[in-house]
Amino acid sequence: MPQVCSVELFQPHENSTFTITFEDGTLDLNLDKVEISPNQMEGYESFSLYFSNEGKICLPQATYSLEHPVMGKRDIFLVPIRENEKGFVYQAVFNVLA
Repeated sequence: MPQVCSVELFQPHENSTFTITFEDGTLDLNLDKVEISPNQMEGYESFSLYFSNEGKICLPQATYSLEHPVMGKRDIFLVPIRENEKGFVYQAVFNVLA
């Protein structure tokens, strides 16, 4: 069964931590921003999630299982979009039937 995704689901969790677990440890990502797309197609909800991590670890573009204490596990496709003074920023784009 597909996971439900919506702006309303993620907005309450802005500025909270999502954790990715690997065989050799974990990586915490902060949900920095939930942004509604200005170019909404009729019948779709389009939005982006922006995550960041601190440090020099840059995740390659891929689907990761992110765990949140309230939302549980969510499989999210992340794309690294830039490096900043603290670490890396990732974007996840959603186009969901409304």
